[in-house]
Parts: sequence; structure tokens; C-alpha cells
Amino acid sequence: MATTLLYNGTVITLDHENRIGSCLLVKDKLIQGVYDSPEECQGLGPIAQVDLGGKTVIPGFNDNHIHLNFLGDSLEALHFFDKAEAEIVALLKERFSHPQKREVVFGYDWDYPACKDPRKETLDAAFPDNPVILGQYGGHNLWVNSFTLRKMRIDRNTPDPADGLICRDENGEPTGILKDIPGNAFLNAWVIGRLLSTKINRANYLEALERCSAYGITSAQDNTWSFISMIAIRRLYKQGKLKVRLSCWSHGEMAAFRYLFKLQQFNPRWFHNGPVKYFIDGTFTGSTAWLREPYPGTDDCHGFGKTKERLAKMLSPRIRRRQQCAFHAIGDRAVSEYLDALEGLAPNGAGIPALRLRLEHAQLIAPEDIPRLKRYGVLICAQPSALNNPEKDKAILGEDRARRAYPYRSLLDAGIPLSFGSDAPGEKSFNPFIGLHYAVNRQGGEGVTLLEALRCYTSGSAYAEFMEKEKGCLAPGMLADFLVLSDNPLSIDAKCLKDVRVEKTFVDGSLVYSSP
Repeated sequence: MATTLLYNGTVITLDHENRIGSCLLVKDKLIQGVYDSPEECQGLGPIAQVDLGGKTVIPGFNDNHIHLNFLGDSLEALHFFDKAEAEIVALLKERFSHPQKREVVFGYDWDYPACKDPRKETLDAAFPDNPVILGQYGGHNLWVNSFTLRKMRIDRNTPDPADGLICRDENGEPTGILKDIPGNAFLNAWVIGRLLSTKINRANYLEALERCSAYGITSAQDNTWSFISMIAIRRLYKQGKLKVRLSCWSHGEMAAFRYLFKLQQFNPRWFHNGPVKYFIDGTFTGSTAWLREPYPGTDDCHGFGKTKERLAKMLSPRIRRRQQCAFHAIGDRAVSEYLDALEGLAPNGAGIPALRLRLEHAQLIAPEDIPRLKRYGVLICAQPSALNNPEKDKAILGEDRARRAYPYRSLLDAGIPLSFGSDAPGEKSFNPFIGLHYAVNRQGGEGVTLLEALRCYTSGSAYAEFMEKEKGCLAPGMLADFLVLSDNPLSIDAKCLKDVRVEKTFVDGSLVYSSP
């Protein structure tokens, strides 16, 4: 590959010295150096030159938590943000005007309070003979019709599962709202059927990866789960169509999938084997995140989650095998139970920090648990796009807890590794500049600086996947993954961060996206 010099720009390296240059030299898919003028590169042999025209260059973004298969699926699906019950049904009837027999009618992201107390009967009237499965915002809860309940064998006599809730009316009749329902045969058959479809996997990954490149995401840490997804990823790589580097995660609570996933072939630079994923609790918006104190307006609704004893059984074999794992934990009680489990397994913490154990989301953390996170070297992998509706957080958590939620400043000040990503399609946006906007411009005392936020999206995420020596900044020897931006984020008003666009995305020094 020819040596290439990109000059006449502003190169923000995000390295330890905060170096900013005007030229970036790339050779053999690696960064060779950052310089202040093209003249510094004289005598290095033939060099192809690219005039940046004054544009800004930064390292490529690394999304620390994404569901690419489901993201690709969701990009063409119906979304119900801020839609009322009647509006949702009208959209469904328009999209699924003549559904085939047994065809699943589905969509994403209905939510409270716009869709208040939805009922199965509303869906029954529109689709009496088809299963309707509508995911709530956050991805943990469902609104379904009576056809689906019958297929799931759920009725008024069905007990709630250990880690879930069947919502019922005053007469004990299921309303059609299901919260964190695990292991249902009918639901699993539909979800796993899509995960096992080679055609769907390929189409979904292609769509999601193309959109990632447009947003400047050059690396993504993917809840892959399915070995069929791994086959699709490997084929895309062989065909030269994999433009985003992937950390591929297995699902710790699906034993067969975990075993088959382990048998797959990986590539250390393009699609490497990532952590094992587990779940502790649910979400704020469904009142299923596990809280120490009850949700406002309730006497005893704390949400629910796995106890320290159950978590210890999940953690123990991973620690014994020296394997990184990632636990979904949103509520402060979920975080506390996780740390209690760690303390029971390793009271003095010896050897644990080296595993870089991850807590995903960790949206509410008790202040006294922050030193415990530090002691065990636990990484917090957060998604600032979750900050999109502060008023809603106040309504769900109460003012005091909402003010303490998403404690990015406290975590950084305590020296706890923090990385950023999106959780797409579980959150509204996976555009990193939207996330930067929320993290930097938030009100209260937990905001972070722009440089800190940029590092969380780059070197912080690289550290979370043990790749900090290969990517995350523009320094000699690092992978040549970088972006050309419409604006310099360090020189504009922070309120305008959300409007910055990616004009070009480079991976391995090659152009993989150019804006129209």
C-alpha cells in the first residue's frame, strides 16, 4: 500500500499528550505519525497526498455496546417513539395491511407516557388471527395480543416467572404487557428463528454496518450471540464487505448458543471473540431495573433481578477460566448485588482487575459502591444517548435519584474506566455526536468535558475490549481508522456538537464512507 499524507487539516490525536497536528501520515494500514507541516515528511519516498481543505481528523469511534443484527432489522421496521395507542395501531395496519396467515406483526419502541396502559384488546381488534409482538423502548418488555398470549400459553392462571412479570388487570386477566419474560418457547422460536436465518443475518449486518460507517463507527462491540451471525460476519469479511471491526459476544444464558459460538473461527483484528454477556435486571422505563428504594408512587415496587448467589454461580466459572464477562445492570440494587457476588468470590480482589469485568449501562450506582467498583477494576460501559429525556427520568426515579443517575463525572474522578456506546437499537440514536452532546451538555454535576467524552468513545472503548494498544488514538503504530469531520468539535459551541457530521470514514487507511 502506498504511503499517504493527509495534510492541511487539524488532526486531533487524542493521545496522552493531547497532540494536535496538521498532517497525518499513513502506511501499510497503520498510523506512521502526526506532523505540523508536509515538509517534515520529505525524504520518506513516494507519498500520495490528500488535501484535507482545513477539515478536522479524529480517531474512529468505537461503540462499546450494540446489537447489530437487531439494529439492521430495526432500521426498516416500524418505530413508535412518542406515539399513542391508536396511532400505533394505525401504523401497523398500514404496514401489515394484508398479513399472511401466522405472519408476525412487529414493531419497536412504544413507550410510556405517550402510550399509556396499552391493552391486548386494541391489538386484537386489528389483528385477531396473527401474533402481534411490539417491543417497548429499551428492548426488555413487550405489548402483545391475545393470539400471542395463547401461543405463549399465558393466561390468568400462569404464574409470573422468576425474573419477569405478567401484567394483569384488576380481575387478574393478563393485559398483554409482558416484562422481562424469559425462556418462552413461542417467543424464543420467533427470535431464535430470526437469529438462525443466514439470509436475515446477512441483510441485517450489511444494513447496520453501512449505517455505522456513515456515523464514523469504525469498531463495534456486538451482542452477536448467534453462531449463524458469526458465519455471516466471516463471509462478509471474505467478500471484502466488512468495514467495521467487531468484538463478538456470546450469550451466557443460552448454553447451546454459547457452545456453538465457542467453536467459531475468529480474526484478531476484524472480528475477535469478546466477553460473555449476562443480564441482571431490566430497564427504568418498564420499572424492571432493580432499585434499592421503591419506584415513586409505589410501596414495594423495586423492580427485580438476580441475587448475589445466582450471580456468583455465573461469575465463578468465568473467573476460574480467566474470561471477561459483561453484565447488564441498570439499577443501583443490581450493581450492589453484582459487587456483593464478587466480594464473596474474591474477598481481597486478587487477580480480578486483570479480567476487566464489565457492567453494561450502570445507569444508577449507589455512591458507596463506587470505591468497590474501583477495587475490583470493574469497567462501566455506558450509553449517553440514554440521557435523552431527563424529565422522564425524574418521573420514573424521582428528582434525587434522577440527578445522581448516569454518574459519569463521579466515575472518572474515582479513576474507574468509562467507555461510551449506544446499545442500539435499545436506545434512540447510535450517532456518537448525539451521545457526545448528551454527555457534555447535561445539566447538574455529572457532566464531562468534550475531550473526556471523545476518549470514552475511542480509547475508553478500546480498553474495554483489550485493544488499547491497537486503536483509540492517532499515534504511530496504531490502526489507521480515522474520520474527517464537517467541523472541529473542539472549536465550536458545545451546543452544536449534535450537528457535526462525518464526511469521510477510513478503516485500515482506506476510504469506506464518503458523505453525499
